[in-house]
Amino acid sequence: MSPRPQYATIHAAPPPGGALTPCCGAVPTTLPRGDGVTPNLTAVTAGPAPARP
Repeated sequence: MSPRPQYATIHAAPPPGGALTPCCGAVPTTLPRGDGVTPNLTAVTAGPAPARP
């Protein structure tokens, strides 16, 4: 069995029919390389996106 991958940040998967991650409002295909996406909300480590000036 291979070890579980280690992700820099884990984001919440968009809900069915949604396009943005609920944790930070990002489009999953634009997340940084090395980040993961999960439907398991207890595993999410990403927080809200910083406020824009």
